[in-house]
Amino acid sequence: MAFAVTGDIDTARDAAQVAWIKAWQRLPTVREPARFRAWMIAITANEARQLVRARRRRQMRELMPVDPEGESGSIVATSPDRLDLTRALSRLDPADRQLLAMRYLGGLTADEIGVACGMSGSGVRTRLSRLMARLREDLGDD
Repeated sequence: MAFAVTGDIDTARDAAQVAWIKAWQRLPTVREPARFRAWMIAITANEARQLVRARRRRQMRELMPVDPEGESGSIVATSPDRLDLTRALSRLDPADRQLLAMRYLGGLTADEIGVACGMSGSGVRTRLSRLMARLREDLGDD
């Protein structure tokens, strides 16, 4: 099931492993033992979809660091895409930039960011989704 969703054996193995862990943790909540197989497939498919979505998000344009030796605020690389992204990011509130940095540079999950920022994981996901939509709009990205 995981391979059918992801199309990648390594990602499928990761999804299956996480699915088994979640199933083990939630085993006491199974109401209908006869439907265990369907329940397990649903968990596996959900984990695989989440990993595919996460992989797509990670393919976001690379952020370049500020050149500490150059002029203040100058960018190491000068490609137009990176300059546009830098401008778009500079228009965000510092708290919003922090959320993006924690997610995409730090690799933290929404729940981990929520704990660090005093928010719920779903609140973090909502804010990140809105921020990404705003950045796409600013960059004219479809």
